[in-house]
Amino acid sequence: NSACEVLSDTARESIFRGRIELPPRWLEFKNYPRPKLPAAEPEPFTVEQFESLVTSAESLRESEPRLWLLARIARQTGLRCGSLRELRADWVTEVHGQCYLFVQVVKGGTRGYPVKIQPTTAALIRAAAPDGGFVFGESPAERERLVNERHTAFMRGIAGSPERGHQQAHRLRDT
Repeated sequence: NSACEVLSDTARESIFRGRIELPPRWLEFKNYPRPKLPAAEPEPFTVEQFESLVTSAESLRESEPRLWLLARIARQTGLRCGSLRELRADWVTEVHGQCYLFVQVVKGGTRGYPVKIQPTTAALIRAAAPDGGFVFGESPAERERLVNERHTAFMRGIAGSPERGHQQAHRLRDT
């Protein structure tokens, strides 16, 4: 794109005044369609990938209850990994019959914000940590392993790696 702009007819006439000799096929290059730049953010899951994630996650309910709950919350909310790692049961609130997670661990400078969740999910979160504490383990290492390693590996095993980016869970935000 920049080369086409620098060597435009106007630039050649006003700046270079005949000091540049262009190759014979210049017009062909200049008029060639410019490529689109890929988006910087991770691509969303396809419908088929998302359906596979849901089906596979549901099969974990009995054998891997924490991973199952994490997959459910991540799909429903699109929370960042950092917020999922620090998720606490006392973030669940109810306003006029609607359940919310009031997210308090956020990315650089963003203030806390509410996210609607299903009443069933609210009950599951509260049941996972009846004392109002961390939902996915008490130690930071335990939460890191579940959220960043096991859940990412689970999603990658079902949906493969994204063509752009590397953040598996973050893809849910755009799905």
